[in-house]
Amino acid sequence: PNQPAPVVLYAHGYTSNKIEQLGLALHAKFGIAGCSIDAVGHGVDIGDQEDIARALFEAQGAAPALDALLTGRIEDVDGDGEGDVGAEFFTGYMFKTRDNLRQSLTDWLLLVRLLRSFGTEGVMMDVDGDGNPDDLNSDGTPDLLGDFDGDGVVDLGGANNAYFTSGTSLGGILSSMLAAVEPQVVAAAPISGGAGLIDLTLR
Repeated sequence: PNQPAPVVLYAHGYTSNKIEQLGLALHAKFGIAGCSIDAVGHGVDIGDQEDIARALFEAQGAAPALDALLTGRIEDVDGDGEGDVGAEFFTGYMFKTRDNLRQSLTDWLLLVRLLRSFGTEGVMMDVDGDGNPDDLNSDGTPDLLGDFDGDGVVDLGGANNAYFTSGTSLGGILSSMLAAVEPQVVAAAPISGGAGLIDLTLR
């Protein structure tokens, strides 16, 4: 394509993570990019399989991609040395739950602003760790912010593109909130927002 793809912002469900979006990436066949981030207290937890995953990613020259995938917001709530995904997102303390939702929504709003800046300012970060902004096509010029394949064209987002939102369960709540407060989101498809959580809250 010769222009950036529009973007679906997909919010994952409770105790899940940003990779959930890949299972629902049907929009890709229509030329719409997918983008996801971890909610507060969530992230990718592969337990004792990290060494295997790292070997696989390193064999493909993609170790930085694994680092990005494993960078999350999981907390060890019970002190057993292992992360507890989403353990304190919904709590009996309503103000903490409120603040978790607010922070996660704020993160989504900032992501929209980042995506809208693609092609208008800045260059790609140093993903390969060589100390310089990335230059994937080796033309001596750092790649544009948002040009992930180094072909000189921003791949997704941008200031004048369409943004959509969707999400399941917790993601349904967050995508509904995002659509309500972010004017750049032109359509939303929340899926089972909160499931029975709303009913439990009312009781």
